[in-house]
Amino acid sequence: FPTVPKANLSWNEILPAEPDKLETFLKNNEKRVAISIPEAGYLAGLQKIKLFSKKLAAYEDTRDFPAIAGTSQISIFFKNGSITVPQVIASLKLRNPKNKFFSELIWREFYYYILFQHPRVESESFLPRYNDLKWENNEDYFDAWKNGETGFPIVDAAMRQLNTTGWMHNR
Repeated sequence: FPTVPKANLSWNEILPAEPDKLETFLKNNEKRVAISIPEAGYLAGLQKIKLFSKKLAAYEDTRDFPAIAGTSQISIFFKNGSITVPQVIASLKLRNPKNKFFSELIWREFYYYILFQHPRVESESFLPRYNDLKWENNEDYFDAWKNGETGFPIVDAAMRQLNTTGWMHNR
């Protein structure tokens, strides 16, 4: 195999005559929230599965209540590719599709299949008859929603949870 040449560039060569360019870039791209970045990767995903395994038996009864830590909270590991649904199924020894958690994993995969087969659903309704619903684009309402200040307690609690932790209960 041919030898790959080594890069011999410095920041000054990449960003000449603008020594504060890196500092400006970092400032412009700093986190805009005070949420710590969660552990990531395969091992962290396996650890989260292990922690959830202790809650699995109660999942069907606790998953719908935001005040109870009854969900798996492994979606981040699916999303970043650290773990896969088959790995979770194998790790938790799920065999019965009537098991509520197993069923939820199947639904998750179903909707990814829909997205794969119909990528338009990212920007329009799955059923075209809903594409022309009237929608009020009100910046004040949108800001109230983002800040958890709509006056609807479950909505506001969810948005405050998202803003504080970076995660929101699925209900």
